[in-house]
Amino acid sequence: MAAPAAKAPQQHLRWMMHGALALIALLMALACWSAWRGEQRRSADGELIRLAGAQAMLAQRIALLAGAGGADGLAALDTALARAQQDALRIETLLDAYDERRLALLPPALTAAVRRWQDSRERLWYRAQLPVRPADPGAPAAATPRQLQAEAEQALDAADALVQQIQVHASHKAAEAQQRLATVAALGGLLLLGLAGGVVEPMARRLRRQHERLTAQAEQVARLALVAQHTHNAVVITDAQRRIVWVNEAFTRVSGHALHEAVGRSPGALLQTTETDAATVARMRAAFAAGQGVRVELLNRGKTGRSYWLDIDIQPLRGADGQVSGYIAVETEITEQVYQRQRLRALLDALPAGMVEHDASGAIVDANRAAEQVLGLSRDQLFGRTPVDARWRTVHDDLSPCPGDQHPAARSLRDGSSVRGASLGVVTPDGEQRWLLVNSEPLRTPHGAVHGAVACFVDVTEQRAQRTLLQMALRAADIGTWEWRPDTGQRQWSAVSCQMLGYQPDEMARLLPRWHDLIHPDDRSVVEASVRDHIADPALPMRFDLRVRHRAGHWVWLQSYGSVVERDAAGSACRLVGVHIDISERKRQEQQLRDSATHDALTGLPNRAALMPALQQALAQWRADPGRHFGLMFLDFDRFKQVNDTLGHAAGDELLRQIAERLQGALRDGAGGRVPDTVARNATPTAARLGGDEFVVLLSDLRSPADAGLVAERLLQVLARPYALRGQRLHSSASIGVVTSAQPITDADSLLRDADTAMYEAKRAGRGRWVLFEPRMQTQVVQRATLEADLHEALVRDELFVVYQPVLALGGPGASTGCAGVEALVRWRHPERGLVAPGQFIGVAEEAGLIGAVGLFVLRSACEQYMRWQLDLGPQAPGVLAVNLSVAQLRQPDLVDQVGRVLADCAMPAACLQLEVTESLAAQDPTSLARLRGLKALGVGLVLDDFGTGYSSLSCLHQLPVDTVKIDRSFIAEAERSGYHRALIEATVRVARTLRMTTVAEGIETAAQSALVQDLGCDLGQGYWHCRPLEAEALTPWLAGRPAPRRPAAPPLQLVSGG
Repeated sequence: MAAPAAKAPQQHLRWMMHGALALIALLMALACWSAWRGEQRRSADGELIRLAGAQAMLAQRIALLAGAGGADGLAALDTALARAQQDALRIETLLDAYDERRLALLPPALTAAVRRWQDSRERLWYRAQLPVRPADPGAPAAATPRQLQAEAEQALDAADALVQQIQVHASHKAAEAQQRLATVAALGGLLLLGLAGGVVEPMARRLRRQHERLTAQAEQVARLALVAQHTHNAVVITDAQRRIVWVNEAFTRVSGHALHEAVGRSPGALLQTTETDAATVARMRAAFAAGQGVRVELLNRGKTGRSYWLDIDIQPLRGADGQVSGYIAVETEITEQVYQRQRLRALLDALPAGMVEHDASGAIVDANRAAEQVLGLSRDQLFGRTPVDARWRTVHDDLSPCPGDQHPAARSLRDGSSVRGASLGVVTPDGEQRWLLVNSEPLRTPHGAVHGAVACFVDVTEQRAQRTLLQMALRAADIGTWEWRPDTGQRQWSAVSCQMLGYQPDEMARLLPRWHDLIHPDDRSVVEASVRDHIADPALPMRFDLRVRHRAGHWVWLQSYGSVVERDAAGSACRLVGVHIDISERKRQEQQLRDSATHDALTGLPNRAALMPALQQALAQWRADPGRHFGLMFLDFDRFKQVNDTLGHAAGDELLRQIAERLQGALRDGAGGRVPDTVARNATPTAARLGGDEFVVLLSDLRSPADAGLVAERLLQVLARPYALRGQRLHSSASIGVVTSAQPITDADSLLRDADTAMYEAKRAGRGRWVLFEPRMQTQVVQRATLEADLHEALVRDELFVVYQPVLALGGPGASTGCAGVEALVRWRHPERGLVAPGQFIGVAEEAGLIGAVGLFVLRSACEQYMRWQLDLGPQAPGVLAVNLSVAQLRQPDLVDQVGRVLADCAMPAACLQLEVTESLAAQDPTSLARLRGLKALGVGLVLDDFGTGYSSLSCLHQLPVDTVKIDRSFIAEAERSGYHRALIEATVRVARTLRMTTVAEGIETAAQSALVQDLGCDLGQGYWHCRPLEAEALTPWLAGRPAPRRPAAPPLQLVSGG
């Protein structure tokens, strides 16, 4: 049907061309025939004129010869007569060429001329022949010359008239012929114009259009052929029965089948396998049966056996009759995209945060498992729900109803804006209200149009409850909070902080950019210095008192505590938080005390005002008599702020009073002689409280400067005894800095400053100790810097190495004594110092920012060695690998990614790696808790180390994201002789088992300790009794000689080890 339809225009064009040619040929033939006929007539007319003229001449000659006589005259006459007769016959013949119809059409004058000429000719011939005829009796008489001359003249006149009429007639015929030629030419021109306008031009336009169409089709076909041949997408063309008729090179590259191998075969039979989704194949067959196109994702298998995914777009090819004549399939390999989607789905389902995706209408089209768990709905139940669905029951922070169009996802869809940190209360189907922290982000097309939104949320119900309790506690304690971002200058104050200055929060927000203008001019430098020093050195506390202008105009004393909680990649502080305490009343009381007394109202000790004169007096006495030595001790109670924060300020005040009583008692007993002490001659030591948990002891009139150390030791012992606070026993210590008259001294303030410096040195050295200030401390600083530089070089020169200490099962039913795991410990082999203990360089690494590099080195080295053991020792290899994490490492934002990369590089299962954190860090640091949860989500096991020495308790153990509890070595050492420690160990084991946690006893040094912790139920043990830390080369034969550890079907036990 298509061929005839396509040929119809061509056939019509062909007939038009043939018709035009036929008309032109007919016209040309007519013109030729007319020209030929005209030429014949002109020739005949010319000959008639010539012959008629000759007749005139012959008539005249006959007349002359007739009168001449004689034999010669008669012969000449006969000849002329014969010639005249011959020409007359020719004339008659030519005249006969005109038929009767034509003769009737001749002009009358010509006809009359012919008739006259014929008559005169006949008479002339008659008269001229009379003399030559033989005489006979009956013959007429001969004509006389005069008669003959008269006849000749008449014949001559008739011939001339005939010639004239013939010429006239010829002229008329010539004119008629010219007219006919002009008419034919005009008709030919009109015909040509008609052909040009009616045939040639439409034909030319049609030919041009057809040429353009064919050219475009040819170019399109060429382009399509080029695209099909060179595209990266596979192209397959089949017939109506789905048999392959052509494939391009991309198909061969993807499937491995060449064109000659694929032709005639069905794509399904050629490529599909048993793994191909049957439902997808059925959908394709249904589309083929209906003659429709279909687009699917299909798993195929190539010639080499490689399985790959294709995005296939199949469309039918139809003939002119509309029937399917074949199919064309464009196939794009999406193997990586499919695997990426599968990985993304696994990642989304593994995320602890909920995620839902909305389409442009707001309907949910995807959700992960966390979303199902948090919202209490399955994916099928979530699909299709919009934010405005009446089934949602949501509330704002103030518990007022939250309409659906105010949901974060609805706002992103409506406004195209990102929503961050929106708080939303959702009532689950079981009636429980969960609080969510929601972020939403619009999804945009390449042109920027919003076509969907993604909402991510975390369940903060528990955190909200805790935050509410904390806010209540802060409000109850009248403590205001603040936040400052140095990078942007943005400041935020809580409502309590604003109320301290008499402002509403919105009013204070407008004043915060001019915060420094509100500070008393005398306090600005103190504030700036404290902030600057703390940012530069986090070990220096950011704590200061300042006066701030109240809205009413008077000054308000605030005590501000703060800390850097966030730094950028360059180490610059980008977020600080802290608290404000209104100490105006205290400052007024202090002023009153300074004005009226010299003692601390809380402790009864002398204050700074009383201390400074006494210190100046001791300095003056020593200058007057160098033998009268003195010493100054600066005391700071370790972890006092934590006591205040955890037990309250009242408990902190009570603790300060007990400290003051112990100081006075210890100094009094030493001076009074109840405890042997001969450090002072007659002067009584002075104990003063400078403020907070800072105390100063002045020892005057010492026998020797070294005696100050004896007093410091006694004070440390006295202050280290447990404190009874509100029915609880608190263990803590003090850090003491000592300055004596043996050091260079300038004035009392410098003396106090040096003692303070020594106190901070004692804190850095580990707290619970005293440090004597000496000029050589500067040398120690230099040495510390040298050690830091050497540590930089050690990382470059591979001077660090790893040793491993085994962790063994402690026995029990079915247990083995195989190596359940090993702990990786870092060591430093210095080319000059020899082996450097970790305690000497770990602190330096943390302060210098090198602990991340050291930790990464230990982690990577240990993981690589662990995998080598798995290959070399098989079942006798350690069950798990334990690696310690420092505080600085836990604060690294990329810690989780870093651990994940090391595991991937070493091909090590995450469950085989255990990371150890200290108890105090896990319980107190929110940032560290977030990192630990990230590691937990990675699949890595976590262990709580030094349990019992920090601030967590058995009641809150379940709140920590750990799998193993490691009992501190101090409890193991005391357990043999202390029932209290045994009971604590046993309680820890029971709680851990209830929470399905593993317990590890560290620091086992004797067989008795090993048996004891085994009897108390500990699962695992570690210590020198079992094995010292060894390098991998030395530990390998030790492991090979041990029985294979029992490996449960579940993931390995969560272990770390000490050492």
